[in-house]
Amino acid sequence: MQKDNWIGLRERDNFCYTQGQIPSYSPDCKNSLIISDLDKGNIQGISDHALIVENGKKYLIPIEKIKDILSIVQEIIGEKKVIYQKPNSILERESLNNLEEDFIRHNIFEKYGFLIDSIKEIETKKGDHRVYELSSDKGKFILKYYGKDLNLFNAQTSLLKDNPFFPKVIASKDQTLPIIFGDSIYYLEEFLGGTSFSEDRNSLYSLIGKHMALIHNEFNKKSSLIKGLEKHLIQQGNPLSESNLISMKIDLGENFQRYFSTEDISSFFENIQDFQNSLPSQIIHGDLNKSNLIWNGNDAKAIDFEMINFSRRINEFIPALLLEGNLSIPKYDSESLSQILEGYNSHSNKRLTNEEITVLPDILKISLIKSYAIYVMRRNLNNPDFKNQIKNSLNTLGGETNVH
Repeated sequence: MQKDNWIGLRERDNFCYTQGQIPSYSPDCKNSLIISDLDKGNIQGISDHALIVENGKKYLIPIEKIKDILSIVQEIIGEKKVIYQKPNSILERESLNNLEEDFIRHNIFEKYGFLIDSIKEIETKKGDHRVYELSSDKGKFILKYYGKDLNLFNAQTSLLKDNPFFPKVIASKDQTLPIIFGDSIYYLEEFLGGTSFSEDRNSLYSLIGKHMALIHNEFNKKSSLIKGLEKHLIQQGNPLSESNLISMKIDLGENFQRYFSTEDISSFFENIQDFQNSLPSQIIHGDLNKSNLIWNGNDAKAIDFEMINFSRRINEFIPALLLEGNLSIPKYDSESLSQILEGYNSHSNKRLTNEEITVLPDILKISLIKSYAIYVMRRNLNNPDFKNQIKNSLNTLGGETNVH
């Protein structure tokens, strides 16, 4: 790698741009940024701060000072090439070994007493994701890789017990939920035989809002009964954090003004920053996009609970309004915002605040632009359809932000 090049790394909502040294973050580190030209050694992220190291000098700046940080970063990185590395969570999944069928049959029988008839690995848009469909003498099930954090698994699955809006996680003969293979956690889940949404699509977003509210009502009820649950669910990072906004601007670099109207983006930043402290937090699903809802008529259950976290409630609306599924091009459908808000507020025990409703359009615009930065800049996917769909969605939202 040339010395002028930079390496871009992300861990949760901590971001590092380095010329070679290894960054590290404590488990509770959040909303941090590292810019360092050191090529050896280790540098530690600091929550809610930007740590900038240049020519042996160190600057520690509160992360909310976005303009000050960006002015310094522009001088350091400028138009130099950034080589983006995959986050550790993605590398971890990609390095998983496939489970042998005999291994699955033996372990499922030992732990559950189920005789497996057939096994089919389910491929997703992300490729092999270590998800298996199992047919047994007890019916169909899904065996799925979870990760390595047992405390987080226990916190998330405590919300699913007797929860009518999620498939049942099956307990083993000794009444445990996780299946431990080496240092990896898997779990067995009931198979949902639902269908795609078949009613008038105009009612889709209203129904998504309804089910989102019902899920939130259930989460709030359970969290009030389980002491300390929320603190165990602060793990995914905040997509609206200052570090995320700054990294997006860095990733777009000098191309930022070519792709988007700088004045409009600045107003989005300022609006979100102004409202940050007044936006309520609660436990949310975290990835409630359309592909994660399994319909049975007008009723739905949510799958993929691994992103359940305690964060700003408004974050739940981003995937629900923009994403069709994994790696899909974000798209905003006309009038979907008003429909999902109506459905949510009609069924929620805690209606959205005026601040949430006011800032949500700007959050959606920022999310669309961030998706552009991630897919086109970080992943180097030069897809004209992606650019056009982002442009159309921004225009539909009523913004004057332009993608050229």
